[in-house]
Amino acid sequence: MTNFSKENYLVSLSKISASEIAGHLAHDLRNRASIIVSNAAYMKHESGKLTDEEQEQFLNSIEQSANDIFTILEAYLEYDKTSHK
Repeated sequence: MTNFSKENYLVSLSKISASEIAGHLAHDLRNRASIIVSNAAYMKHESGKLTDEEQEQFLNSIEQSANDIFTILEAYLEYDKTSHK
């Protein structure tokens, strides 16, 4: 995801109702987890057939998705902390 940041995610959380947040989080986390699982499975299945460049692309996608998951969780924790003040 381009320009994905905790600040952008906090803005998106602030624009939806409290009842929609769980669904929003689940959707975003599931999408990124799906990328990680599918890329890892593909790399495992195609082991030895991928070029170094292809392997790097898959690993970069896995790393970015994992980083996005951390960003989403950090943003939610910050949002939750500030929304209970």
